[in-house]
Amino acid sequence: MQNMPFTLRQLQVFSSLCDTLSFRKSAESMGISQASISAQLKTLEQQLGVMLFHRTPGKRPELTGEGEAFLLDFRRFAQSAEALAGHRRRTAGTCGLQCNIYIGRSLFDDYVRPKMDGFLIEHPEIGLSFEVGLPGECHADYIENGRFDFALFHQRDDWRPSTHMDVLACMKSGIYGHRKFLPANGAAPDTRALETMPFILPEAGSAPERMQLRVLRNRGIRPRRIVCRTPYFDVMASMVERGLGIACLVENQISHLSRQEICLLYEMGRWNLIAYRKPCPPDARLDRVRDFLLASVLDDPGYPVTRAMVQNMM
Repeated sequence: MQNMPFTLRQLQVFSSLCDTLSFRKSAESMGISQASISAQLKTLEQQLGVMLFHRTPGKRPELTGEGEAFLLDFRRFAQSAEALAGHRRRTAGTCGLQCNIYIGRSLFDDYVRPKMDGFLIEHPEIGLSFEVGLPGECHADYIENGRFDFALFHQRDDWRPSTHMDVLACMKSGIYGHRKFLPANGAAPDTRALETMPFILPEAGSAPERMQLRVLRNRGIRPRRIVCRTPYFDVMASMVERGLGIACLVENQISHLSRQEICLLYEMGRWNLIAYRKPCPPDARLDRVRDFLLASVLDDPGYPVTRAMVQNMM
């Protein structure tokens, strides 16, 4: 099968917008921000090369002719996907367990995905399906609506987890930069000095950008020199390592190999590693999945943990 010009997540956003005709209502129903809904739709339209919705300020979005045609094909696609999923339901008793997992992008890319082959070879009776999100993007309601068996993600320290979530570890966040940006005396630069340094920010108009600018403003920092924008935090960290600019990052987004060259110029609070497990009867296979997810992250020597509370988890 050729690579498709869309992701399942983009199709979920498109379907929700067709149902609600409201970016706000779709964001609330999916448990993500309106900016994320808009960005997913924009990316889908760019990849397809067509406009799916007419968008006019103050009015509900309306399907274009191309959007109507795409909706018809999407419904056929959804019916076929449901039929394919039915094969798994009919054979669930013999083919084992399928786990749906929500996970932060850096956790998946840097810690879990590199170790998945070993787990799947050792446990062929267990299937793992992941939905990958950005830092600070998810909401408790979205995690706990029944679609996920597990979740593992980072959130700011002031975000309060629900009853079925555990805070496992804590790490620093703030403005990071190459050591060359430190003053000659080695002390941390003040806010005025930081404002004049070259900043690398997330994509313009995105939820991460708005969050970062809000946190910076609350600390009296207004970046004057924005040298680059990227939605990819690994790219941002790589540019920081090369001394091309400074950026707001969480400690885990910096490769442990880069930490000798990168330093924390200004601390801006802590982020927590949060884990969730859907309430269900005891199952040894689910325990194996839990142990794999947590060990992949917390036992990795490259994962920076300021405080760990692993004994009470999940």
